Amino acid sequence: MDRKKGIIFAAVGALIWSSGGVFIKLVDAPGIYIAATRSLVAGLVFIPFIKPKKIKWSKNLLLLVLCYAYTLIGFVISTKLTTAANAIMLQYTAPIWLFILYMARHKKFDIRKTIPVVLVTLGIIVFLFEPKSGTNIIGNLMALSTGIAFAGVAHFSAMDHGVSGPGLISILNLATFFLALPFVSDMAVTTASLDILGILGIVFLGAFQIAVGYVFYIKSLKHISPLDTSLICLIEPLMNPIWVLIFISEVPTVFAIIGSIFILTGIIANILGARRRAAA
Repeated sequence: MDRKKGIIFAAVGALIWSSGGVFIKLVDAPGIYIAATRSLVAGLVFIPFIKPKKIKWSKNLLLLVLCYAYTLIGFVISTKLTTAANAIMLQYTAPIWLFILYMARHKKFDIRKTIPVVLVTLGIIVFLFEPKSGTNIIGNLMALSTGIAFAGVAHFSAMDHGVSGPGLISILNLATFFLALPFVSDMAVTTASLDILGILGIVFLGAFQIAVGYVFYIKSLKHISPLDTSLICLIEPLMNPIWVLIFISEVPTVFAIIGSIFILTGIIANILGARRRAAA
């Protein structure tokens, strides 16, 4: 494997993903509208890669669609309701929820996971004790629930659906659009009211932030391990609030910074521990 090339691909992909918070904040439209139209654009970009005859329709594919749709819709809505730092960091608690799921299914507790679980749990508690300000408590809870859904995405994505890569991401995003559409009020009116910044923001989020970011992520997996890619992709939750701070002047609270440190430390400890076990 060309390790250096893989690291660069993963880093570029994570940086592209990290731009989501800024553009979600900049587009003057309801969160559900942004989520729907962003997914529509991303789905259309990859639609040539769909091979309908190869798709394995199953309960697991349906669950993947539902988890993916909730993750994307919930993230956009939570970013509108709370700070970008809170939204992205609470979504990144997914590995811990995945661990809890596997522990419950197999009724086995891996003692080596204790420290990561404790650290992430402390981070979540800090976030949830953040002083209420407007709709931030609702946004924080929504973001936390997207972390659970994101764990479902990781779990069901690992299964064989007959189609993978860009084709699968197209299916998931088109499905997200159709699931969100009934909850979008006045689609035509909202679209007509968008200024040029709003239109470019939606196109950027779908065609670049999701689609191009995903291309780099897939390319990285051809050169480095998924564990290494996961570690590098932590650039996303680190840079997302920094971009928002630079371009929108949204400052994370002290609670968000402390909670983020706990969560990031827990996730890094979890990934490094898994890497050591894989190398043993």
